[in-house]
Amino acid sequence: MTDLAVEQFETVVVACHAMATRFEFVLCGNDSGFLRDAGEAAIEDVLDAHARLTRFERTSVVSAINAAAGVAPMRVDNEVYGLLGLCETVREVSGGAFDVTMGRSAIRLDPEAGTVFIEDPSGSIDLGGVGKGFGLDLAASTLREAGVTNALLHGGTSTVLAIGVRPDGESWRVRIGEELDVALRDEAVSVSDRLEGSSARREHIVDPVEGGTRIARAAVVHASAAETDAWSTALVAGSGVCPERSAVLVDGSWSLSEGWNG
Repeated sequence: MTDLAVEQFETVVVACHAMATRFEFVLCGNDSGFLRDAGEAAIEDVLDAHARLTRFERTSVVSAINAAAGVAPMRVDNEVYGLLGLCETVREVSGGAFDVTMGRSAIRLDPEAGTVFIEDPSGSIDLGGVGKGFGLDLAASTLREAGVTNALLHGGTSTVLAIGVRPDGESWRVRIGEELDVALRDEAVSVSDRLEGSSARREHIVDPVEGGTRIARAAVVHASAAETDAWSTALVAGSGVCPERSAVLVDGSWSLSEGWNG
């Protein structure tokens, strides 16, 4: 791409607050009005995802599923059903390290009826571990369908999704840790940290099976932001299985998979 073509690109930033964090989308193109309209539509996807997935609102899909625990299967929309299917897949492959019920109940999915059932009456699900990625995936789909080809989306900076490349044709580069970057092209990356917050630094990810973990931080790259969310959490919780593109921080040192592209 020529320098003139790069100079003609405009940048539009849209943002919202959802899922207890700030979402921000940086969109690049040569029509700022088009970019803003597309960005606002994508923001609505994030707000809708929040409304469906939060367990703190009685009107959410997750609240309805939890209220029906041990009573009856709950029919859900295709997007939420697909997300729950992803969660169950990661739970199985990770040996239970990632579990939206925290190991307290089994979930039964019926693909023909499109329903989900929590078998234990006292059980519940919490999709906070994949919610940001889910929202980013929906937003990216809307942007791509609208014709946006260059954008960088993030939810709280811990989950980042790249559409295409930067206006100069180079990959989007995201800083994962001190002196550790990842290059993204139509991919997402999520970083999970065993310790949450800058002052209290409390543990907020534990292994639902063993209750402990050695990994301080993990990063995973994948085409799906929801999948990176789930797998980065699973690694910090102690999964014995590592995705192809992953990085883990143990005892102050990063260990990178062969597929990591820094």
